[in-house]
Amino acid sequence: MDGSRLAGALDGIYPRVFVPFLLALAGVTATAWWVATSLIGHALEDRQAAQLTHAAQMLAAGSIPLTDEVLGRFVSLQEADFAVVDHEGTVTLSTWHIEMRAAFEALVGGLPAAHADGAFAVVTTDAGEPFMVVRKALDFPAGGSGAAVFAFGSLTSVRAAESEAARWMSLVAVVLGVLLAVAGHRLAKGITRPIDSLARMAQRIAAGDRAVRADVTRPRELALLGESLNDMTQRLAEYEHRSAEQNRLAALGELAARVAHEIRNPLTAIKMQVAMMSEWAPGSATASRCERLLDEIRRLELIVTGTLQLSRTQQLDRRNTDLDQLVREVCLLLTPQFAHRKVVLETALASPPELAVDADRIKQVVFNLLINAAEALPDGGRVVVRSRCGTDFVELSVEDDGPGIPPEMRQNLFRHAVRGKNHGLGIGLMLCREIVDLHGGSITAGDSGSLGGGSVVVRLPLAPIGSPQ
Repeated sequence: MDGSRLAGALDGIYPRVFVPFLLALAGVTATAWWVATSLIGHALEDRQAAQLTHAAQMLAAGSIPLTDEVLGRFVSLQEADFAVVDHEGTVTLSTWHIEMRAAFEALVGGLPAAHADGAFAVVTTDAGEPFMVVRKALDFPAGGSGAAVFAFGSLTSVRAAESEAARWMSLVAVVLGVLLAVAGHRLAKGITRPIDSLARMAQRIAAGDRAVRADVTRPRELALLGESLNDMTQRLAEYEHRSAEQNRLAALGELAARVAHEIRNPLTAIKMQVAMMSEWAPGSATASRCERLLDEIRRLELIVTGTLQLSRTQQLDRRNTDLDQLVREVCLLLTPQFAHRKVVLETALASPPELAVDADRIKQVVFNLLINAAEALPDGGRVVVRSRCGTDFVELSVEDDGPGIPPEMRQNLFRHAVRGKNHGLGIGLMLCREIVDLHGGSITAGDSGSLGGGSVVVRLPLAPIGSPQ
């Protein structure tokens, strides 16, 4: 692994958490091992010193005769050697073997006469064997000043026990260290794995994946972070959807501007020809039809202008309007077209009072709703337009006996352009919602109308005639 890859591997959260823990664990384990082995060694030496001191005190008390036989029994009990020294420092009695006599005499001669009574010292022979020596002054006068008993205990077995204990403590420390390292690894992974998962989720979000979701069953802090990421992802998806819709509408607006530029001049020419036809036969049935055509041509001009202003704030030309009469005019215009489609168009109007509305734009709303209702009846059927007057509103509903509006479409039916239509751009209902909003009203899609099919309800405020809007 090269330097850059190693640096990258050590730059994560896991090594930053686990490596210091591992180093601290190694330090604590080593310290605990050293303290434990030291305590065991001191305990074994203190025990040896206590045994030698007790034996030396018994011999120095004078209650036991200091003979070779007595000293021999003490040697078998204590596994130690003993020597009696007179006041001149001469060894008068000892249990030393011949081969060790010179070494022990050198040890006794090397100890100061003022060596603390009952204290012990650790000495080493020329051969490198460690011994513990305890000196106890004789308590009876026969020994004279300076007479003492020396007890010599070999530390070889003690040091061997210390080494054995150190080996066992090393094994325990290694096993305990491995177990703690595994526990630390699992703990570090338990902390870093969810964070790594959230980081990978963020990478997928940045790459454009909006369907990814975080697990929110983790510890509280990580669950809150996961919920925030999920909420952010959902909001981002909604924002992108709105942005795409706005871009689509902007493209439609640009296309509409080009189409309107090409339509406006021919439409003006048609309007002039129809007006001339109306003037040729005033008062006749033909003139009446021409007037209706002129109204529709003016409405078409308004539609073209409104389409060009999809992204602008539209202004209303409010006038006192008979809503029922407006509905009848639209129905009269569409009846031949509906009859051709085998659709029966009916009205059930309640003669509400006049409303201060923009008649052309409300007519556009009724026209679009009726066209959408007819498109839902490809094999024919019935469409009913109803009006109802409330205390402070007038309600207008368009119902059909078709298959109805799917529940999943109702929420955004008037918020986004409807896609998947067989013809048209799918913006008619959105324009209806914008016009109704401008009038301070509301438009909703019902569960089902009285005919059992689709139902769209428009509610307009009932403002007094001539009141400011």
